[in-house]
Amino acid sequence: MRSSETVAIRANRPTGTPVSTLYLQQQPGKVALRLSMIVILLAAVHTISLFFFYANPEGNAAKQVHRLFNLGVDGNVPTLFSACILLAAAALLYLLSRLASSQGNGYDQKRWLILSGIFIFLAVDEGAMIHDFMAETIRSRMPATLPGFLYFSWIIPYFFFALGTGIFFIPFLWRLPVRTRNLMVLSGVLFVAGALGFEMFESAIVAGNNEAGIINEEVRPLSFYVLETFEEIIEMSAIVLFIYTLLDYIKIKNAAIEWRPV
Repeated sequence: MRSSETVAIRANRPTGTPVSTLYLQQQPGKVALRLSMIVILLAAVHTISLFFFYANPEGNAAKQVHRLFNLGVDGNVPTLFSACILLAAAALLYLLSRLASSQGNGYDQKRWLILSGIFIFLAVDEGAMIHDFMAETIRSRMPATLPGFLYFSWIIPYFFFALGTGIFFIPFLWRLPVRTRNLMVLSGVLFVAGALGFEMFESAIVAGNNEAGIINEEVRPLSFYVLETFEEIIEMSAIVLFIYTLLDYIKIKNAAIEWRPV
């Protein structure tokens, strides 16, 4: 983008207005389809690399390829993709806050902006794996031994955060069109189910098979990887659905994301 241009959102764009509208706004279905194809591709490469890793766990090449495309670890291709789509959602939410502000709707503007901040945090967390660093700290400060499904103890604060966020946004959701509200709720439920629900089962497997607390790929059973694969696919799919929902909402509002001169 040249320094003389910016990205903005405008409501009720007159027909024939000479602006260069972003393609993403015009085709929410195609955007979701293409992002979904990337999710499928990443899942397929992950599965193939996992097969070769289990066939030859001592092979250095198999380890490196699996590490590069493993859906469940940080600092690799799937993590980068997840962080990017979370940031894309955050950017769309920010633009929606600008749209609400331009219409004098302070209530919606604040809610869209808060959601944007949450997605920025999720993107940073995805890339930096903040929740994993929290697990040992929380576990060591608990007065009693946690049950196996809470061995990944970051689940505890994130569960209450998700619960509180959901309750906080109920009034806002009811203000949205039915289609938008239903899709947002569905994407949120899918994301939480993947990020927390599946993680509890994985946590129980690790705790049950590794009482010493040593967590590495060599000691994780295949069942862990199966759950982990479904978890990450569900999470990424939920984000793709959420992006589709935001783009569809922008279309419903007859708004446009566009390049325009400063």
